[in-house]
Amino acid sequence: MQILLIFLLGLGLIITQSLVGGVRLFFSVPGYAAIALASVLVLFRSFRTIGITMRIAPFTAAVLFAGYIAIRARASPVEYLGRPDLHLILACLATYLLT
Repeated sequence: MQILLIFLLGLGLIITQSLVGGVRLFFSVPGYAAIALASVLVLFRSFRTIGITMRIAPFTAAVLFAGYIAIRARASPVEYLGRPDLHLILACLATYLLT
């Protein structure tokens, strides 16, 4: 299962960088989908079986920072300019939490 998660995470990062580097949301969606699939698969495994040892301070800082950026993206006056930032920060947070 861990090999599948690592493969999906790597595939998502490679696809996002290969298809215009994540600049356009249309080209980034396949990479974001692979990262999201890896994140969902992690939810089906318990943290104990994967062996995650998480420190609370870096985790809290990452979630708060990602939340701030997500709120700023949602509050953007021009919705189509904020949407890629929202998807990007969610993919970054998922990648951080997976690694």
